[in-house]
Amino acid sequence: MRFSQTWFEDGPKIFWGAVLPERDAKSYLEVGSFEGASACWIIQHVPQIEQLVCIDTWDGSREHAESGVNMSEVEARFEDNITEAGQLIDRDVGVVKLKQKSKDALVHLLHEGYSESFDIIYIDGSHSAKDVLMDLTLGFELLNYRGLMIIDDYLWMPSNSETQNKTFNPLETPKLAIDAFTTIYRDSLKFIDCSWSQVMFEKR
Repeated sequence: MRFSQTWFEDGPKIFWGAVLPERDAKSYLEVGSFEGASACWIIQHVPQIEQLVCIDTWDGSREHAESGVNMSEVEARFEDNITEAGQLIDRDVGVVKLKQKSKDALVHLLHEGYSESFDIIYIDGSHSAKDVLMDLTLGFELLNYRGLMIIDDYLWMPSNSETQNKTFNPLETPKLAIDAFTTIYRDSLKFIDCSWSQVMFEKR
């Protein structure tokens, strides 16, 4: 498998490894797949997993455009990596790729009757607070009771190139949305220790 970025190796997988393999999780959904690092890890390390749903536009964001990331190559690596991960295990795992905006894909899944159908949901898509709040709210409806939700980029900030000569806008970061969601839904969440860059909780 080929990954151009090591963010998943640098921290989150340590905490995932301490929590996820012990859960009786058969279904996994993620918003924001990029090259498939998180999905490949799930395929290889969560033995009960039977189905993955991966949502991404593979159009990239402004930060990807500014850094010259070729999103067509990213999407091709995602497909190659997912295929290879499946070949490395001795069981069948179904992978559904939804190349859509997360809002559209999540609403579609709810419309198709997948409410409370996923055991693990990982949110790692847009950094816009509005988008993150939408992903969290819709994703929570798709999460099973006692299912696990993981949210990435809690402390993400725009790079210097994005904020240069501009006033910093908290609406363009995930933290505002994550704090709002976890405050409103606090009576339905059981928080779990995880990487400093992520938030993890169980639906109660």
